[in-house]
Amino acid sequence: MFQIVPTSSMPKEILLVLLAFGAALVAGSFAVKFFRKRTTSKFLKKFLRELPTGLLWFGGVCLALVWFRLESVPIFAMRFWWVVFWFSFAVWIFLKIKKARTIARRLNRAMRK
Repeated sequence: MFQIVPTSSMPKEILLVLLAFGAALVAGSFAVKFFRKRTTSKFLKKFLRELPTGLLWFGGVCLALVWFRLESVPIFAMRFWWVVFWFSFAVWIFLKIKKARTIARRLNRAMRK
């Protein structure tokens, strides 16, 4: 599992999907930033404040990991980094959902008063 010099043993289809996913995250960060400037909703303004930065970071890391795998960079091409990436991405998504629920509750309480 952990090779000293990992090769690009991933199938090309998976690499293309990962490239598309990373590019979609980067493009999504710019789209969210553009949308946040145009919206008037308080909920969306608060929720979308940190989202573009996170999407840009995760997209950049995903693209970098694919590049490291293609170039067979010894330390950064290990599958271990993909496990770390997907785990941290899942935790980040979970925290964003939790934050959205908290913001929605606060705004709902403020609207009732």
